[in-house]
Amino acid sequence: MYKGKNSSIRESFTALDWLARLVTHIPNKGEQLFRYYGYYSNKSRGMRKKTDIDIKTPVPVDSDITKKELAGIGLV
Repeated sequence: MYKGKNSSIRESFTALDWLARLVTHIPNKGEQLFRYYGYYSNKSRGMRKKTDIDIKTPVPVDSDITKKELAGIGLV
């Protein structure tokens, strides 16, 4: 028995029918799984790399606050 997430329709499948429907979601060999747009696209990354203006990940600042104190204010 299958009941859709947002519907009230119930369906019954044989084991082979269920497997056939499941297999349709497996991508073919070499098929693209993800598409990146905007900031993460290959073109944007290549242009940033060429101009060397890529934004670097900020380094965390050392702090005197302990993990116990952070947990007390709900930040851990």
